[in-house]
Order: sequence, then C-alpha cells, then structure tokens
Amino acid sequence: MNSEDKGQNIFTRINTKKLRERAFELLTSKFGAATVRVKNGDSYKVQIVSRTGKQISAESTEGLFDLQGFVNIIFSFDIGPEKYFMQTSANITSEKYIDISILSDLFKLQRRQNFRVDLVDNYSSILKIFKVNQVEVDHDFKIKDLSLGGLSFDMDLESPLDISQEQMIIGKVIIPEKKLHIPISAVVRYVNRIGSMGSGIRRAGLEFDPLDAQIENQMLEVLIEAQRKTLG
Repeated sequence: MNSEDKGQNIFTRINTKKLRERAFELLTSKFGAATVRVKNGDSYKVQIVSRTGKQISAESTEGLFDLQGFVNIIFSFDIGPEKYFMQTSANITSEKYIDISILSDLFKLQRRQNFRVDLVDNYSSILKIFKVNQVEVDHDFKIKDLSLGGLSFDMDLESPLDISQEQMIIGKVIIPEKKLHIPISAVVRYVNRIGSMGSGIRRAGLEFDPLDAQIENQMLEVLIEAQRKTLG
C-alpha cells in the first residue's frame, strides 16, 4: 500500500450460479489445493477428494486436524491469479478428513495483497495508536478502510498527532461489534491532504508488519462480513 490509489476494492461476491459452479469445477478438476482456517487461527493445507452440490470433501496434506466435529472455518483457494474465500461450516470427520459446506457466499479477490473494505458504514472501527517511533502517545481514530495489508484513517485540523512517511506505529485495531482488539505494528506509507484547501484534513495509510495466523484469521473474518453487509 504505497499510495492512496492502491488497494481498490476488488473483493467481490460471486452472485451467479454459473460463476460459482465454474470456480468449484476448476478447483476440483484442475487445481485441487485449498486452505482451511479454523477459529483458533490454525491453518491446514488440504487436497480436494470429491464434491457434491452441497459440500466438498478434502484431505489434510500438512499435519493432522486437532479438532473433530462441526466447526466454523474460512475456506480459501486459488484459481490462477484469483483467490476465493468462503466463511462456512465444516465437519472434521477424522484427523485427516473434512467435509466442507459450499452453500455460503463465495467471494473473489484478484489482487489479494491490496484489497480494502470500507468499514465506516459497517462497523464501529477504531485505531488506537500507542507509539510513534517508540515515543509513547495516546490517540484514537476512526478507521476509513482496512485490509490484511494495512489501513487508512483521517486526521482533522484539531488532531495533535503529527506523523510522516516511514515512521513506525504501534497500536491496536478495535472492532467493538465483534469484540475484537487486534494488536498491530505498521509503517506509515503516506500522509496526504484531502478535501478542500481549508479543510486541513489529512489521510494516512499504514502498512502492517506481517500478521500471525490467528490475527490474520480475525482480520479476514471482519473483511468478509463487512463486504457482505456492503453488498446486502
């Protein structure tokens, strides 16, 4: 996220039965590999074994499932440069096998590292900043948009925070609706003036340091649900 123009919203829901069928057909007949993420943040590589109209059966190819029974998961797979996501339910039938429901909404992401979702109308979303270049501060801002790679927020004339490109930020992303408090460390990629000349509003973009699996899983759930609300 090097500039405000990067990260256009290209996270879209697959609305037609034909396109959904194409994605699942390519997955099962040509690609076969997918990823399952469970609520505790654990991630498993799986290989598709079979598919019906309602579910996919898959085998873990890296490690054994720690849980058994019905769980909520994020199911993802790649078809060429496109990445597909689904937040759904699954039944882990043994240490190696899982049955995944494919009745939930399917989303496609073309530039996975840059997609952003506007949270303003969907969640009460807050960025708390604790440190700027190791100097302790205490500032709260409403998040404008969020991605797995970073976020942006606006500062008005009254904001006492003075940040610039390449500074390091330590803070927390808070989504009260989801009761999430996600710690982040990030670098400032841009600070631009926006709006009219006299508004004094500045928009800052942060790029996260690499997220661990559990935090990335929490972020992804927020993004999927926010996009679902946006699309209605």
